[in-house]
Amino acid sequence: MGKYLYFIYATLLFSTQYVAAQTPACLGEQGKVQWYYYENISGSGLSSLYAAHSFPLSPNGFVELAKLQSPSNYNDNYGALTKGFIKAPLTGKYVFNMTGNQECTFFLSTTSNPSDTTKIARVPDFTNSTEHTKYAEQTSDTLELVAGQYYYLSGTTKKALVLTFQGYIGKHLIRLQALLGKLFLMSIFLATPVLRLVL
Repeated sequence: MGKYLYFIYATLLFSTQYVAAQTPACLGEQGKVQWYYYENISGSGLSSLYAAHSFPLSPNGFVELAKLQSPSNYNDNYGALTKGFIKAPLTGKYVFNMTGNQECTFFLSTTSNPSDTTKIARVPDFTNSTEHTKYAEQTSDTLELVAGQYYYLSGTTKKALVLTFQGYIGKHLIRLQALLGKLFLMSIFLATPVLRLVL
């Protein structure tokens, strides 16, 4: 049994400029993401998950998560795919950071189109949940996000998954989901079933 944490830090130099964004046709309910799990996946690397006949089209099940956190200690031999959308709270430059129990990756689209995803962060092996600088690739390059714009996200992992949006405004580290008012929340949305084929 193990825990896997996947943290996203957003370094943001923001303006209050708001640009109306087109809502993706595949956007689902706000406040949830999908977590698909694949059982009997041995090993500690993602190659075992990617090689499985069940991945990605035949998961053993899925759960709609109300936050970007999967069940901890689910079991030792599984892989998972998490997907959904985020909506940027402010226009600015963001840097994403992640931690993980075993190998995991995080993909983010450059637009609201899920086919535009790029791998922006990766944990090659175990980190503690607060160990954000163990590997250089845990931290993304700086990305420009636009307030109100939707971005498709997906994460693959060997074991559990937690995505926590945090960020810097000036010199102060804040948790966007927990401490800021609603205006500044990094909103999450379901990706409707039409996106089942998209990693």
